[in-house]
Amino acid sequence: MAYIRSKKIKRTKKRYSYFYRDDPDEYTYYQVVEGYRDESGKVKQRVLAHLGRDADPEAAMGRFERRAAGCQSSAADHLYAASHMRERSFENLTREEWRRKRFNRANYGRGKWLVPRAGTPVPDEPPYATGFAPKGWFYFPGETPEDAEREAAELSAKADEYATRAANIRSVVTKNVVPGAVS
Repeated sequence: MAYIRSKKIKRTKKRYSYFYRDDPDEYTYYQVVEGYRDESGKVKQRVLAHLGRDADPEAAMGRFERRAAGCQSSAADHLYAASHMRERSFENLTREEWRRKRFNRANYGRGKWLVPRAGTPVPDEPPYATGFAPKGWFYFPGETPEDAEREAAELSAKADEYATRAANIRSVVTKNVVPGAVS
């Protein structure tokens, strides 16, 4: 039978900070485990799923699903921005068109590009890069469309990882009756 185990971990002084919501000296994370006996008859525990800081498996599944959806959305944004960056590149436009239609860079920090999110209609003259990105736009720190595509691939892989973790927790909870979990 599976059950939820809590583990308390003490933070080292390196990671000590007052920004933690809970006790700054230690934190608790949860796992779904099952008990079994090995060949010599000793009682052991096998970890079936890591829940993170959520004691409720449903909350952990929801958190991982939200993270997967967020990463998938960001990946779509980066691919959309890469296509528009490529379309408005210096090679594809005349010098005058490029000056008018190019995406603007912020004048502070490392000079991030102001690019559109997926589904945002792109006007002939994009907005000027100021402190905050306008609705439907975001700042991209890369240099080229290939950087945006690489970032999209990384975000897609991360989304798949989060979705896999949520599916793993769901399968463990439905296969094993976990006390306190809604199945």
